[in-house]
Amino acid sequence: MEVNSKEGIFPLVLLSTLTIISIAGGQVLVRSLQPKLDPNFSNLQLWKTFRWSVDPSLRRQAALLLVGKSKESPGRQQRLLAGQGWGQAPLSAVALKFQAQTAQKMGASSQAKDYWIDLIRKFPKTPATADAYYILGRRQPQLREQLLNILPAHPASLAAALELSITEENSYQGVLHLARWGPRWHGAANLMRRACEDFSLSGPTNEQRKSLAMGLAKTGDGLSAFNCLTALPEKPELVFPIAKNLLQGDAESQKKGKSLIMGLLRSHPKSKESLFALRELSNSQKLTHAVLSSLPKSLVHNSASIAAAKVRLSLDKKPELIIRRWHDHPEIWELQWELVRESLLAEQWDKANFFLGLLESETLPDAISARQMFWRGYVHLKQGNQQEANNTWKQLIASHQNGYYSWRALSRLGAGKLPKLRKAKWSSTEPILWRPLPSRYDLVNLLWRLGLEKDAWETWRTFNSQRILQNYEPMETLSEGILRMSVGDDWSGLSKLNALSLDMVGKDCSSNNLLHQSQHPYRFLAEVEAANKETGIKPELLLAISKQESRFSPGVKSSQGAIGLMQLMPQTASDLTNQGFDDQSLDVPSLNILLGARYLSNLLEMWEDNIFLTLASYNAGPQTVKGWVENKKFSEPEVWVEAIPYPETRFYVKSVLSNLWSYLNIHSSICDIKSDVNNKN
Repeated sequence: MEVNSKEGIFPLVLLSTLTIISIAGGQVLVRSLQPKLDPNFSNLQLWKTFRWSVDPSLRRQAALLLVGKSKESPGRQQRLLAGQGWGQAPLSAVALKFQAQTAQKMGASSQAKDYWIDLIRKFPKTPATADAYYILGRRQPQLREQLLNILPAHPASLAAALELSITEENSYQGVLHLARWGPRWHGAANLMRRACEDFSLSGPTNEQRKSLAMGLAKTGDGLSAFNCLTALPEKPELVFPIAKNLLQGDAESQKKGKSLIMGLLRSHPKSKESLFALRELSNSQKLTHAVLSSLPKSLVHNSASIAAAKVRLSLDKKPELIIRRWHDHPEIWELQWELVRESLLAEQWDKANFFLGLLESETLPDAISARQMFWRGYVHLKQGNQQEANNTWKQLIASHQNGYYSWRALSRLGAGKLPKLRKAKWSSTEPILWRPLPSRYDLVNLLWRLGLEKDAWETWRTFNSQRILQNYEPMETLSEGILRMSVGDDWSGLSKLNALSLDMVGKDCSSNNLLHQSQHPYRFLAEVEAANKETGIKPELLLAISKQESRFSPGVKSSQGAIGLMQLMPQTASDLTNQGFDDQSLDVPSLNILLGARYLSNLLEMWEDNIFLTLASYNAGPQTVKGWVENKKFSEPEVWVEAIPYPETRFYVKSVLSNLWSYLNIHSSICDIKSDVNNKN
């Protein structure tokens, strides 16, 4: 029927409009009801979503998850990705990148080039486009220049800069780019040192040398950074990292580092670098009477590090005033523990209780708070208040992550018995399920949720390099540590997370739980299983020691010559097998873990399965530990550990035992306990 009047047209228009609105509203409702896809979904669930979902965005996410999770053939992957580069969303760029990479795997170079060109045209500044710039930039230098300028911190830029620095002559563009954006990139340190050694007229300028020195300082090579400069550095941001690394070197390097720091303190007493420098001097025990007397008064009165040093040097007789003034400073937390430990070993219970009461457990990081609460319970016990001690330990267990002090509190309450550590059968541990990332960057979190760890890391690195963090942001440090570990950098990732665990205060239970579980990854399980089947050593103990010894980094070598995941001395390895080993053979994880397990088995047998004495012997040697056992009673193992005269061994024993208990209980979350308590209340 034909309708010509306005009265007839209006109802039809209204009906069409309402239909469109209803459809749009229905799509929004459907999207809101759809679960967020993540790696915990099975391949079957993802296939159903990819095939039948009415939401094209969800279909794309399912396709990307399937590509990342499955070992599909390139042809199958190409079919999954077909048509997924639509729109302007960041995931469109990721899909185009994967299409280009898949085409290359299939030998379709022309098709891959078209994808790369399309990627640059549509998304010139998106991290996913970096690979396009890199691939095409090999024959088009202008594209390489765009890559270095637009996405300077992206790994593709660092790879391009490395190639450029090898071929360029005298311009130093590539090596300077590495010094600023990626000094730890593989091969960058050697190139920076080589550039610094060129003192000819065509060598780096003074300003370029400052950039190279800063880059070398970031790698930990303070001496090369110092030698690169033609004059003493003046800017605090350059002086401090060089001096910090020099303090960790030999006597001559330490002398130079101390001189640089003293100059910094005199010339820039109000800079943040000066406060950091004082902390380094304090930690390295270089704050002597002479140094203190030469410092600017403004620093002396406003530095927690100096205040703590004055207590240690017996120049301040009222440490309680200092602890109360700087109650939220990590240096003061450590000072308080030193005073508590000294009182405990002297059996001065009232004094220990006094120092423990100067800081509230709720205001401390989880690990330090647990230590505080355990010893409060212990002091209550020694003062004759068993019930108060038990209540304190129960509160500790209910409010802190699994670790050394939670285990010791359980033991004090008659529980917490360790399983057999020798003659233990292999029992495969269920992997920890995927967990969301707490980054401030939505795209990073999305890529992580889609199982694209490498892309998430590259995107985080690109975004974070363009933003100067004004304040300490623990959640971003947590994200960085997790991302680094996801791409195989356990050494740096665990270092970030371990430092954060001693500094993060006031975060919610789920954040603390994520931090705790992320600190205990499962690595080299095939090698651990083989070692367990031959020696019977509990797998969790091998993981606990490997984490502490090397952060699961096979190529690590200590200053004393210990090698590999479990840091074996070559002589120890030879004694176990009656054959010699070179450093390269001990780098092999399978051999290193096996020999470490054999050594552990011998020590456990020697000490009749006493884990405290075994771990102390693994670190300091069994002959040394025999002397400690003869001189000290072992009725209270926690006190025996604190009486160990070697600070390194004290820390080592507690750290490995904390790792062990955490691995044994990795799937239990303290948040579940808190939730149950809150529900009951």
